[in-house]
Amino acid sequence: MTLRVRLGLLSVSLVMGTLGAAAFAVYVSEGAHLVREAERGRSALLASFAQSCRDAILVQDEMAAVNAAVAVAKVSGVRGAYCLDKNNRVIAHSDGIRGKLSEGSKEAVPNRGSRGERLSRLTRSVEGVAGAKATIVFSEDVLAAGIRESLQGLMKRLSLVLSGALILGIMGSIVLAQSLARPILRILKGTQALAEGRLDHRIQMRRRDELGQLAEGFDAMAVKLGEVDKMKDDFVSNVTHELRSPLGAIESYANMIAEDARAGNLAEVMESVNVVRNNTTRLSRFINNILDLAKIETRTDGLRRERVRGLTLVQETQSFFAAKAREKGIWLEAQGDPRLELWVDPDKLQQVLTNLVSNAFKFTPEGGRITLSAVQEGDRVLLKVEDTGPGIAPKDVGRIFNRFEQVRERVEQLEGPKGTGLGLAIAKGLVEAHGGKIDVHSEIGRGSVFCVSLPVNNEGLCKSS
Repeated sequence: MTLRVRLGLLSVSLVMGTLGAAAFAVYVSEGAHLVREAERGRSALLASFAQSCRDAILVQDEMAAVNAAVAVAKVSGVRGAYCLDKNNRVIAHSDGIRGKLSEGSKEAVPNRGSRGERLSRLTRSVEGVAGAKATIVFSEDVLAAGIRESLQGLMKRLSLVLSGALILGIMGSIVLAQSLARPILRILKGTQALAEGRLDHRIQMRRRDELGQLAEGFDAMAVKLGEVDKMKDDFVSNVTHELRSPLGAIESYANMIAEDARAGNLAEVMESVNVVRNNTTRLSRFINNILDLAKIETRTDGLRRERVRGLTLVQETQSFFAAKAREKGIWLEAQGDPRLELWVDPDKLQQVLTNLVSNAFKFTPEGGRITLSAVQEGDRVLLKVEDTGPGIAPKDVGRIFNRFEQVRERVEQLEGPKGTGLGLAIAKGLVEAHGGKIDVHSEIGRGSVFCVSLPVNNEGLCKSS
């Protein structure tokens, strides 16, 4: 059974159930209303008859009371009416009978009525005349028949109204089922397209409801999958380059070592060995980056915390890159509060700073400046890496910490190895493992500032002495 048929049947069932419940409620409430109206009518009739009896007794005109009783008896559903004085004597009866009730009698003279007919009596004291009473005998069968007749008329009218409403409801249910099923089917076709690898497929549904939001989310997911697929292709290309280059160099220089060794050229052999060693280090560093990222994502990279001075971390990083700074003609400095201490894993945080500074060296031109600093601002400890490179466009700032993500315009300007886009992703993972966050502020043409922020809390995550 298709979704459209199910929605249609569900809608029709809801319409029929709602209309049926509404009709039943109207029927029951109307029946109760008719019963209440009949009771009010009886009470009003009895009050009027008691007033007539009072007037007849006060003026001693029994014929007036008899006429009133006869008039009451002509009302539909009334089987008799009579007045009793204070001596329990019938002074007026709808049958014209007068006399005294026998002791203990609960009835006046026999009333008219078919055999087996259900009767009821309503009695009311005559106001202003002690002991006098007025009684009317009603037929319950006539009352029930009148109510049934009224309800039957009501049901005929309800049937017409409900039939029209049901037809409109069925038509509306069909339209509703179509309107709900159509976008769902479009989303289904979209998922099938994605499953077939067509990542450029878009639903583009212009709706303001939840289905529209679902379609927007689907399109956003498709865009993200396309970006991930492109990142994957770039990553495979970069990995291929990162692996092929050092492996090709190692293979070539290994052959050269073999030839030079047979020829006894020791100097050439040692030069080739150094090249092999450098390419092996490059290859090892790349593989370690991939392993580090895998450990971070699986949360298996445990931290070994110890107390270390923030200034020591940035100074050690400065020393590590001092030779490279001289080679590229870049001014590299470290500064900070010598009293500032951190409770961190120094190796992991050193790796973060190394990745950030290495990234800064790639884009800072000759004669530029890279500054490392460790300061405390409020309840945060900040480790900053500032450069005077070309900066990052606002549209790219939110992407650079993603795995395998590289700003294409900046990478194309680089000479030599381009990297794989793992460095900043690894740095972000390590900082977050410390309970901190990493952010970047950059302006085109004015450089970038990467900031590692670690919280100061009572657990001693970051402390200043």
